[in-house]
Amino acid sequence: MLGASNCLRVGRFEDNLINASINGATLEKIDQCLGAAFENHRVKSNGSNVGKVIISLGTNDLSKNKHDSDQVNVFATQAIVKVKQAFPNADIGVCGIIPRKGNSNHIHTVNETATNVNKFLEKLCLKDEVLTYIDVEHIFTKNGNVVKSLYEKTDTSGVHITIEGAQTNRVKLREFLHP
Repeated sequence: MLGASNCLRVGRFEDNLINASINGATLEKIDQCLGAAFENHRVKSNGSNVGKVIISLGTNDLSKNKHDSDQVNVFATQAIVKVKQAFPNADIGVCGIIPRKGNSNHIHTVNETATNVNKFLEKLCLKDEVLTYIDVEHIFTKNGNVVKSLYEKTDTSGVHITIEGAQTNRVKLREFLHP
């Protein structure tokens, strides 16, 4: 699993799962997560023994590109290419970007961009048989509103999920790992 801080919160929930997530990780710098994955002694140097990979990144990319979904789409496409090269035999689950909690104009803009990126990711996954879109963003909303109880109350960025949010996220990730 290649992700950032929320994936660290999700943890290692399967015996054979390698959680190569890094706080602050981005699609743009996916090489950092790939490096962490290959540091694990269970991954062969050519990645051929990895059957499934989960990419759960994008939130940190939105912080820098909140008005530019096209740029985030480019980073996502480039990251997916790198993951496919690193793990040539793997099915790849691409998680949608979860919305941020809050009502500021900044958060509204970030969430709007996240929605546009998620639509792009979903279409991209439909066109490639090794890609599967993992719709995690909808478990964090109800009737169009963010479910605040799934986010840390003290997190001013509005992005970090609670233990309950992580447990809910695990259910979706397991659906990909064990269809």
